[in-house]
Amino acid sequence: MLATEWHPARFTGPLVMALTLGVGPARATEPARQHRIDALPQPMAGTKVDLAAVARGYEAAGVGAAPHSAGPRLLVFISLAMPEGSLRRLAADAPRVGAVLVLRGLEGGSMIKTAARIGQLGGAGKVSIQIDPKAFLRFAIEQVPTMILARDVAATSPCQERGCAAPEGFVAVAGDVTLAHALDHVARSAPRFAREARRLRAGLEP
Repeated sequence: MLATEWHPARFTGPLVMALTLGVGPARATEPARQHRIDALPQPMAGTKVDLAAVARGYEAAGVGAAPHSAGPRLLVFISLAMPEGSLRRLAADAPRVGAVLVLRGLEGGSMIKTAARIGQLGGAGKVSIQIDPKAFLRFAIEQVPTMILARDVAATSPCQERGCAAPEGFVAVAGDVTLAHALDHVARSAPRFAREARRLRAGLEP
């Protein structure tokens, strides 16, 4: 039996959706900056969400399941408060390498508003979005954007304490850079992840 209300305070797992969105070219004039996570949207405890409305939003936005593989997973921690040029660039590149964009919370506490905000990025492509505040804790994310290339065991770990993900299970690159630049950096500086980084990087070739 499907409940008619959803209480985020009782929700224990990440919320995942795959949106078919438009992604146009990024504006090169957008300033580079990072955002501290204390300013990011938080899950709204006690807020009631109409599941029927959410389902309609899913249907309209083309929501499905995020891609999953047994190998390392590429997670990109973002905020919708980031410069639009940066968001457009990440949303354009993420589907090409199977990356998941991870948000800490919903825009205005609403899935509908969140899907609409992402849909404003324009263009054409399919990007996977994950709402997962615990992932921000697990990998001790302090600024966005931050790219995490993680072994599957680290990416799906149930640990919930800050920084509890095993350091040997992932590599992080923080800063407002392209996915290509981040993957090149990993390939050069993290031998344990170099092969996977080069494989993913190839997906961004023209």
